[in-house]
Amino acid sequence: MNAPEAARDIPKVDLHMHAESAARLDRLVATRRGVPAHDWEHDRRELVGLPAGMARLKRLTSDDTLDHERLSALGEDDDVFVEWVTDALLEAADDGAVLVEMRFGAAG
Repeated sequence: MNAPEAARDIPKVDLHMHAESAARLDRLVATRRGVPAHDWEHDRRELVGLPAGMARLKRLTSDDTLDHERLSALGEDDDVFVEWVTDALLEAADDGAVLVEMRFGAAG
């Protein structure tokens, strides 16, 4: 067993999971609308390719990739909250988490 496989088998604790991750919200809204979600892997590769410093920090804080029309749909349906939390917890469980502290909102 190599190191990544061994690490995958170790139980995880996430004490600061942000439920409102842009990728998670985009994926949820896209699934509900039956359209493809944004290609976040492309964004990750682009970010990794930037040198450390201000260019990378500006890209990290940019929300240019967000589809604000899709994300605004979250406020239109009360059931979306349950789907949102379920998606986040299933993602954590797939990663081997045994304890998750989920945070909501920018101030959280």
